Amino acid sequence: MTAESEKGPVEVSPWYNYTTFDISGDLVFGESFGCLQDGRLRPWIQLTFTAIKAWVYSGAVHQSPALERAALPIGSITVRKSIPKSLLQKEIDNFNLSAAKTGKRIELGSKRTDMMTGVLKAGLTEEKGQSNDSRKTISRAEVHSNVFVLILAGSETSATTLSGITFYTCRDSDILQKLVSEIPSSFTRDGDINFQATATLNYLNAVIEQGLRCYPPFVGALSRLTPPGGATVDGHFVPKGTSLGTDMYSTFHSPCKFHLPDEFSPERWLGRDPRFANDRLDAVQAFSAGPRGCIGKRFVSCNLAYAELRLILAKLLFHFDISPNPGFELWIDQGVFYLWYKPPLLVNLTRRTTIEE
Repeated sequence: MTAESEKGPVEVSPWYNYTTFDISGDLVFGESFGCLQDGRLRPWIQLTFTAIKAWVYSGAVHQSPALERAALPIGSITVRKSIPKSLLQKEIDNFNLSAAKTGKRIELGSKRTDMMTGVLKAGLTEEKGQSNDSRKTISRAEVHSNVFVLILAGSETSATTLSGITFYTCRDSDILQKLVSEIPSSFTRDGDINFQATATLNYLNAVIEQGLRCYPPFVGALSRLTPPGGATVDGHFVPKGTSLGTDMYSTFHSPCKFHLPDEFSPERWLGRDPRFANDRLDAVQAFSAGPRGCIGKRFVSCNLAYAELRLILAKLLFHFDISPNPGFELWIDQGVFYLWYKPPLLVNLTRRTTIEE
């Protein structure tokens, strides 16, 4: 990134992706993807973004009762035909590549501790499909199905959050100055910046929480089905088999829950500004909640997702002065396919010369 910054404005979003995908690759497959080293995403990773569009098309078809009924006589064939062939092929390519990498990691066994260690804890069975073993072993097919989610959820979501935080902080010079003042004043050299030290930075943590509220990495609702017999939700009876979900973006920007809902104000998380005294901060569940909440938020004691966000932001602002590039304001106008499809986020980076490595 230093070399890029010397050439002119830097598109930082890809660099966030390089970093988070390398971390996820190491945690899941036992090896980095080498994105940071080469300054580019691997073709396997690029396929994930296109494959997501296939998910969106498929999900949209399943939301239509008419299309669902039409598809019943021939299973999923009708549904699949409604999705562009190019997207289906990308989805297949993505699965095949992730399966190959998974096989390589499985061969390592328990020689190292990472996310795959937990997945394989009870043992691996070569049964086809879902394992029915009472010992709770997992089949190779189940591992393949979950790896894609682990990689994507542990990388793109963090990279997206980092991009959103960069946009909102650079847009407000007062917020940026407070953040920049906190980080260099807390560390004298790069080696001091770690998970434990960054966890104590109050303003940095408030900025991250506010970034997750204003620009949640997953846009939409993580739905659940009501159980047999139905369920009562907030005093309303919902029949069995009903898909229920709470849209994250709408909830996080609701004036019923937040004062000045569209304003990026880290102060609302610090408890010092009376304007935000009645904000429902507990409504912000960007990683979902309950047993099916994001594994990255609960993985090991350091709370991986937050630790990663704090560390990357702290190191970036410790080493560089950052400022927006002309045209910066237009970045927030984006399309969404579950995840944000981000335009280039151009910033000016100037290497600090008074720091110790």
